[in-house]
Amino acid sequence: MRARAYEDLIDSFKSASSPSDEAFREHASGFKKYLGDNNPGSLEKCLDSLLVFIDKCDPKLVQMNQNEILKALIEKCICHVKASIKQKSTDCLLMLFEVSETFDETAFDAFIEMFKNKNQKVSQTALASFNSLLQAYGPKKVSLKAFLKHMEEFAGSTVPATKTEALNFYRETYRWLGDGPNIELIIKNLKQQQIVKLFLSKYYLTY
Repeated sequence: MRARAYEDLIDSFKSASSPSDEAFREHASGFKKYLGDNNPGSLEKCLDSLLVFIDKCDPKLVQMNQNEILKALIEKCICHVKASIKQKSTDCLLMLFEVSETFDETAFDAFIEMFKNKNQKVSQTALASFNSLLQAYGPKKVSLKAFLKHMEEFAGSTVPATKTEALNFYRETYRWLGDGPNIELIIKNLKQQQIVKLFLSKYYLTY
C-alpha cells in the first residue's frame, strides 16, 4: 500500500457505519505489515491511518491485534530517523494504551520480549517507549512490578544508551512517586553508586 491508499483507508475508517465495520476487520491484522513500509512519506500516512483505526475501531478488535502492532511500532517506527515518524508512532502507542483494556497484561509481555531483542536499537527503543507510557500515565496506570528485574539489569548495562534509558525509568518513577517508601521499594536492588547518581540527578529534572 502507498500514500494514496492509506489516505483512502483513513476515509473508509472515518466513514465506517460502526466500530465493527468490515473496513476495520479487513485491515486489523494488516498493520503489522503496513508499518514496515520503507517509504517515509507512505509510512507517515500509514501511521495517520493507524491512529484513526485505533480511535474508531471496536476496542476488542484492537486488543486482538495490539501486540503485533506494538512490536511493529517499536521495531519499524519509533526508532525511525525521521522526527515526524517518531512522534506519530509514539502518538499511536499512547492511543493504543488508552484504548486497550488488557494493555497492562498481554502487551507488557510484548514489551519484555522487545527488551530482550538482540538488536540493541530495538531493545533501547522498547525501553524508551515504555518510558513514554510511564511519563504520560504514571505508575498507577502503568504496572511496574513485572519490569523491575529487567530495569535493574539494564541499569547496570555497559551500553551507554541502554543504561541511560533504564535510569530514565527510575527518574520518571521518582517524578511520579516522590520521596518515601514507594520509591524505596523500586530502587532497593540498585547498586549504591546508581542510587547516588539518580538522586544527584533528580534535582535537575525539568518536567
